[in-house]
Amino acid sequence: MSGSWYFPSNSRGKRQGFNDAGMDIFHEDPVGSLVRESIQNSLDAKRVHDGPVRVAFSLSQLDANTRHIADSLSVAFSLGLKKATKYDDRKARQFYERALGALKGKHGHQVLGIHDFGTTGLTGTIDDQGDDRSAWLALVKGAGDTFKESAGAGGSYGHGSSAPLVMSAFRSVLYYTQIQAGPTIEERFQGTSRLESLRAEDLIGEE
Repeated sequence: MSGSWYFPSNSRGKRQGFNDAGMDIFHEDPVGSLVRESIQNSLDAKRVHDGPVRVAFSLSQLDANTRHIADSLSVAFSLGLKKATKYDDRKARQFYERALGALKGKHGHQVLGIHDFGTTGLTGTIDDQGDDRSAWLALVKGAGDTFKESAGAGGSYGHGSSAPLVMSAFRSVLYYTQIQAGPTIEERFQGTSRLESLRAEDLIGEE
């Protein structure tokens, strides 16, 4: 597992604040919401004519080769903390302080894994300039966006993807899937981190 975080510019578009309505609806019951939404997504992606869907939860640690995935978020956390302190945003300040503290502690590289079996995986295009009817894009890059294979599938009107973010001390999730691509198996891996808009000059060294 390798790679680095990419922080895209909003191109002078709408700025995202720290508060997120899509995440707020899951704060009252974060554990129950995570389990419910995860299992629902897996059931909706059940392979036809296959056995029952199985969902497993696990705890593991990032190793020496992968811990940079967590550590490299520290730049964004530090900038967020500076912004929250400047504007006296107590909620945001507490989050960034805890996130930076966690990176230095024994739990800073702990990962909650959700694994499903007997499903199609996250199908659909990975090109967000192409077909927008994509389960992959709806989950990994969507906000209020949903895509279900069948009309009877359940969901939270596109907000279910926010449930794992609520459980994350870093507001970050890593997605890995295997899908059938013709005669071969295609692997996909991408992370998503929902923080807030920060100054590009400080974050990535560009205007």
